[in-house]
Amino acid sequence: MTAVLTTLAPIWAEMALDNIDRPYPHAELVVWQAPDQSVLTPDIQHPAFYGSYDWHSAVEMHWLLVMLQELVPEALPVTRIQTALDEHLTPETLGAELSFLQSPAHQGFERPYGWAWYLALYGALHRASNPAAERWRVAAEPLARHLRTALSHWLLTASMPIRYGLHANTAWSLHHLWDWLDPTADADLMALIRTQADAWYGHDDAYSYARTPSGSDFLSPPLAEAALMAKVLSQTDFLDWLDRFLPEAALGRVTESIALPDPSDGQASHLYGYNLSRAVHLAHMAKALPTSDGRRPRLLQRAQALADESLLASVGRHYMLDHWLPAFALLAVCALEE
Repeated sequence: MTAVLTTLAPIWAEMALDNIDRPYPHAELVVWQAPDQSVLTPDIQHPAFYGSYDWHSAVEMHWLLVMLQELVPEALPVTRIQTALDEHLTPETLGAELSFLQSPAHQGFERPYGWAWYLALYGALHRASNPAAERWRVAAEPLARHLRTALSHWLLTASMPIRYGLHANTAWSLHHLWDWLDPTADADLMALIRTQADAWYGHDDAYSYARTPSGSDFLSPPLAEAALMAKVLSQTDFLDWLDRFLPEAALGRVTESIALPDPSDGQASHLYGYNLSRAVHLAHMAKALPTSDGRRPRLLQRAQALADESLLASVGRHYMLDHWLPAFALLAVCALEE
């Protein structure tokens, strides 16, 4: 691992440990079914994932702790991390999360973004070499199984993708999820993702870069789409598709630097993540290209530059960044080091 990761990992770990036990401020999507329905506090509603401002960010912070413990355990307070994960990832707490997501009122809760992050967490637990991860994986399995089934059903019934640059973006979640699926156990789901990605995006061409980014994007719609297609297409088909969808001029425009805002603004500060997610996508796109392709080194160079512009914002600039940005920072560092 690089010196950057060794330096930042202890800070990210402390931030994540603080975040997962911090119930307020809290944003919650609740569907009331009756006038007398009680309002539950975050820790009662979500006993595993009540911290970090919202459900998906809490899942991200658990993923971050699992990943950091796997990558640089020597730099971390491992005993504190394991104690925290033992408290949060139990059959009882995750069983309550499963019951919430199974209820008729919450069938679409956190779809697809939170679903992708939870399945990434499960994938990280499944691959972890740390013996303690096995008990967390066993506890996490029922909810992972439910979300795999729910995701398959959604992919089969959704008539079109969601393309804007926020949480609901379909391409980002499918691209992110792809790296954490098991090619054997999840072969059917991966085949379905490949089929739907081709149906939804395979005929896209000449992306209009003038539309992005908006002032609260943390994802780049064209690059999320391109990164997904880099995963699901053969190299030859991806080259043909990329030439149609993002020719040189458009590719240059969607990778330009942007002005970064006040980190205390919860929506505008998404743009720090916009840089980091673009770094991830560009790195994955570049590595899908032949080594002889001149775009490959240019995309990797831009990916590194975009990561550098936002990486230090992941270490305590403001809680509106702290509760989620370190996970995106680790994604960027890992993508650039693969």
